[in-house]
Amino acid sequence: MNDVPSLPFDVLAAVRRAAMPDFSRWWQMIKATGGCSQPIRLHGERYTVDVPTGEVVDSYRTAYEPTGYLLTACGNRRASRCPACSEVYRDDTVHLIISGLQGGKGVPEEVSAHPRMFATFTAPSFGSVHARRVRNGKTLPCRPRRDDPLCAHGRPEGCRVRHGDDDSRLGQPICVDCYNYSGAVLWNAHAGELWRRFTRDLLAVLARQRGVSRADLRRQLRVSYAKVAEYQARGLVHFHAVIRLDGSEGPGDPPPSWATVPLLEEAIRRTAEQVTVTASTGVRGDNGPGVALR
Repeated sequence: MNDVPSLPFDVLAAVRRAAMPDFSRWWQMIKATGGCSQPIRLHGERYTVDVPTGEVVDSYRTAYEPTGYLLTACGNRRASRCPACSEVYRDDTVHLIISGLQGGKGVPEEVSAHPRMFATFTAPSFGSVHARRVRNGKTLPCRPRRDDPLCAHGRPEGCRVRHGDDDSRLGQPICVDCYNYSGAVLWNAHAGELWRRFTRDLLAVLARQRGVSRADLRRQLRVSYAKVAEYQARGLVHFHAVIRLDGSEGPGDPPPSWATVPLLEEAIRRTAEQVTVTASTGVRGDNGPGVALR
């Protein structure tokens, strides 16, 4: 008997699938998902009926598909769950933001002259973490401290290591006992509410700057946003946002002449400084005032 080398299981399964008579339809469904790594399997049937006569003019059943179901992309935004769908979402977000800055996709080009700012809203410090610091192409020590002092737990407060990009310590606390983990968890849990309150209060701050009511301001001005949430290396959510001032009718309507970039910048800073969320620690028996997040 001749020795036939065994194929890896995934290769053998692909060869068998390609040899089946319904391969072309199966491959068409796979392509339609855009390479989704965990497509959703749909079961069911659909009928198209002529209402006056009641005649069924078309029907479809997932049972007729090669696998017995219809595949559709999961649409997950997280690259760790589905690289293909997250890339589609990233590209869509890029085009959305670009159109809001220079026009296109139904947005008039005149929007490029409207006052706008790119703002980053980040978490406060909950304790020192390892970081990669680079200046003029040279990697610097992480967190050097003069005389290398120790914290209350007997560990160094600083770090003189020049971390590489793939160093697993990046974002990790320098002292796990000093780090405020509960504060970090509460921040992530309430970051969305902080953003909601920011968007709510920004209009009020702009109105105070102009000395008018919010209702009067809305008749002259509209504030538009495009926001993306990301995780920092230290595991905390932060927001990148493009904030734009339009006329009351939207992107096709120029804002009033008094609506300038300096005015918007001041309003953003004032609003961010005043917005807070008070969060309970959730610890049983803790009747304290809670943690103020900002």
